[in-house]
Amino acid sequence: MTSIKKNFLYNAFYQVLTLILPLITTPYISRVMGAEKIGVYSYAYSIASYFGLFILLGLNNYGNRTIASVCDDKEKLSKTFWSIYVMQLFFGILVIAIYLGYAFFIASERTMALLQIIYLVSVTLDISWFFFGIEQFKLTVTRNTIIKVLTVIAMLLFVKSVDDLYIYAIIMIGGPLISQIFLWIFLKDFIDLSKINFHDVKQHIIPNLILFIPVIAISLYTIMGKIILGNMSSMTEVGYFESANKLTVIPTMAITALGTVMLPRISNMVSHGQHDETQRYLEKSLIISAFLSSSMALGISAVSNEFVPLFYGEGFDKCKVLIPILVLSSIFISWANVIRTQYLIPYKKDILTNELPKSTNTKNNFGEILKASLENAIKTCSIVGGFIILFSLIKEILINNIYSQILFNNFPILKSLVIGFFEITNGINLLSQTNISIPLKLSIISALCAFSGICIILQCYSFVYKNQSFKLNKYIFYKLIQSIISFIITYISCIIFT
Repeated sequence: MTSIKKNFLYNAFYQVLTLILPLITTPYISRVMGAEKIGVYSYAYSIASYFGLFILLGLNNYGNRTIASVCDDKEKLSKTFWSIYVMQLFFGILVIAIYLGYAFFIASERTMALLQIIYLVSVTLDISWFFFGIEQFKLTVTRNTIIKVLTVIAMLLFVKSVDDLYIYAIIMIGGPLISQIFLWIFLKDFIDLSKINFHDVKQHIIPNLILFIPVIAISLYTIMGKIILGNMSSMTEVGYFESANKLTVIPTMAITALGTVMLPRISNMVSHGQHDETQRYLEKSLIISAFLSSSMALGISAVSNEFVPLFYGEGFDKCKVLIPILVLSSIFISWANVIRTQYLIPYKKDILTNELPKSTNTKNNFGEILKASLENAIKTCSIVGGFIILFSLIKEILINNIYSQILFNNFPILKSLVIGFFEITNGINLLSQTNISIPLKLSIISALCAFSGICIILQCYSFVYKNQSFKLNKYIFYKLIQSIISFIITYISCIIFT
């Protein structure tokens, strides 16, 4: 069985690539196409994406888990794959037929809507769930990397003005289709043709539909928001939202990579009864998720005012308001991803049930559950609120005493560093108001984000202190090292690229 670390590195590499490439294409496209044309494409793609959800349903998780549980037996593996894919193909043909009706009779931008059929065909051919299930991450990452790089090159070569909107659309939706065809070429190396019947296909429908429920719930935020915005407002507003959203999904990328790697591994371990190991992995993943998502989200929010005009160019000032709001959701999405991919799905808890002790009076089960939920919620809010109040007081004491006023009056950078050491958001806010060069300002902000502040560190520690392998002093030391490295990398990058 392949190494978890190696698979995570493959996925982490791809997630870093998906982060770097938009840093090249987004400034270019925002300047060439403008917010309105970006909105036209984003709106049409969002509608097609919603139709695409009804092709895959919950297959990204269900297919991954099911394949992982039979990957040790080639005969079972082959039969399972074909029975699942026949179901996917049926829904694909049905959905594309319905979408054609929408494109011809309802869509306001008929040409753009018809182009999105290419995307729906790629979704119908999408068998990434199979390769993730057998943990062939090297193959999928290699494929995605090649396609992503070629897409960027094509975009830079052929998209030159606002009149190239349809060329831009073909490049964006053609890449996924080529990517899926590439996977089918390698499929024969892992499975054989297998005879299946209707019962083999039917058994996957209900479990798949159950796992489709959270997909639809998530889509209300990720996709439906753009569709509603396009109907209630203008394509320009959709363009602002789309541009801001591209930046705010960054904190979820590393956690998504971790979840993609861990889902087939945890599913396989659960099928072999290795429950202690799965719990250990879950605890570590939750700690990593909490630290990464919160520090990155707060960092992006803090630098948005300076970053937006530099990154998007003129005419995207509304993104300054949108980014701090949208980015906060990435914290909760990251936590949910860990719980979903490393506990609920591998343990087949597709419909959650509460198992109370037999001695509990069943008539009071709902009351007991509600009471425990409220107690936990109040306890958590009280702890987090207590930290916020405590460090707000510390900040006021540090700023509003005669000694600090004398010391900080002529050294505003030192003031922001001291405040940022304890509480990151106030420190970065003070730093953004200082009159220093942009490279130095961004480098110090990067260092503060990497450290994340004593307030956040202690909040996280208050939830994980029972884990005896977690040493607070050691963690703070490593965060300081990370802070220094972040400062150096950011400063060098600013000097090179500005």
